[in-house]
Amino acid sequence: MKSIVIFLNLTLAFCYGRENRVGRLFSLFNVVSFRNEICGDSNGDSGVCVTSAECREINGGHATVNCAAGFGVCCVTTLADCQATVESNLTYVTNPEFPDAYTKSTPCSIRIKQMEDTCFIRLDFARFSVRNANLSPGDGDCDLDALTTTSATKQNPPVICGENAGQHMYIDAGYYGNKNDIYIKQTFTGTTFNRYWKIRVSYIECHSDSRPHSQDCVMYFTGLSGNVKTYNYHQTTESEYFHLNNQNYRICVRTESGFCSIRWTPANDNISFKITGQAPGANAASTMGRAGSSKYK
Repeated sequence: MKSIVIFLNLTLAFCYGRENRVGRLFSLFNVVSFRNEICGDSNGDSGVCVTSAECREINGGHATVNCAAGFGVCCVTTLADCQATVESNLTYVTNPEFPDAYTKSTPCSIRIKQMEDTCFIRLDFARFSVRNANLSPGDGDCDLDALTTTSATKQNPPVICGENAGQHMYIDAGYYGNKNDIYIKQTFTGTTFNRYWKIRVSYIECHSDSRPHSQDCVMYFTGLSGNVKTYNYHQTTESEYFHLNNQNYRICVRTESGFCSIRWTPANDNISFKITGQAPGANAASTMGRAGSSKYK
């Protein structure tokens, strides 16, 4: 898309004698157009370069820094509402009163309206801190706090909870023509826990290079290197690394030009690779160079 800015110029007429009067008119309008490209504000948040008038028309949009050589503004969209409806690309959805905590137990719901030529919705968890999995008696279930997504095709990502800042999630937006809206629901238990979330919602077009090439990819990584973490891995001590139940999802990696294989290496700590399902008290950590797996039906 493009934005257009129109400026009025002064109109002048010159006369050359009584016998030969010639009027020379300069253009009344200068039309400046610029692409609605992704931009960033001084806080590191992403927005879209539009005109000031266009930014005012966007629900939750606010102008930050200038862009397009001063003809546009970087419009960052933020919805701090427990019942938010997302209608614009690169919308941030936060808890009410963010950056202060949300301590209520009232459920929150996000509705993501469909756009043309959209195959995926990507969620980037800039901040996400809710109650952790219940280890007794749920043993890994997110039955205290939970984030649940409903995709356009009902091929839903797993339910998550706990600490997930820095993680991302792809949601199927109807690659095969199903264009229902997408819903994200958060449920909470108790009113004494400080909860925070700031989630960036991106519309991924069907022809985009950042689009996963498989409909069931929940995480999608590009580039020559990176770190892959399971949801709720972002903890501080070994005893708090709770693996969530029912985490059956696909992590996809894009094939980069000129490369034909991937090497996986455990991160440089002693708890970078563990498998749950062991008997109580047993060591579930894999040894270097080994991995465990099981069939999920």
